[in-house]
Amino acid sequence: ALREASKFTWAQVIYNGSWNLRASGEKRLLWELAKRTSVDVALEPLGVRLMDSHLGRYPFLCVCGDGGFPSLSREEAQALRAHLTSGGMLFADDVSGEADGRFSRGLKAALSKVFPEKEWKQLPQDHSVFRSFYLLNGAVGRNLASPFFEGIDHEDRTPVILSRNDLLGAWARDEFGSWGYQVIPGGEAQREMAFRLGINIVLYALTVNYKKDQIHQPFILQRRR
Repeated sequence: ALREASKFTWAQVIYNGSWNLRASGEKRLLWELAKRTSVDVALEPLGVRLMDSHLGRYPFLCVCGDGGFPSLSREEAQALRAHLTSGGMLFADDVSGEADGRFSRGLKAALSKVFPEKEWKQLPQDHSVFRSFYLLNGAVGRNLASPFFEGIDHEDRTPVILSRNDLLGAWARDEFGSWGYQVIPGGEAQREMAFRLGINIVLYALTVNYKKDQIHQPFILQRRR
């Protein structure tokens, strides 16, 4: 079902594998996003395929997994490249919580077809994704397999960001409404940082890089007081 273009939609990429391991995490983040920001949010995530004709309606894509990620066909790679070079963003979360998991390796191999001319880079601490709403210091999640995000840059933005810390797992709840997973080693303080990071990722996708401009820093600092 198509969504209203005016609402932010969390579009989860469907692929041949365990593509939706943290469905309750996505929902919980969307609820927090609606509560904490002025973003108009569609509270239910949406499953999409890269070959969907309406992919362009959803500028934010998420892909997650804890195992292998399949190779992309030439058509899928072309569709994803067109999406990401025209303002879209792909957030990838390796929910295995491993520093070099099968999902991360498979995703990187697949993305080499999308951006064969690009290299993955470690995102610096002052990257806009860490400053788009909250001022944060680096990558967190259910665990701390990696202290940084990796990404692929295109022009003046980073349309592909990879997390290795099971960020979605830190947001997930079980069927009884309790937290689905322990957050290690930082407990509930780390879980809160994971929510803040998730909100930052969405705001980065929506506003791209305009907050690199230092003129916005006093505004962000004022809001945090």
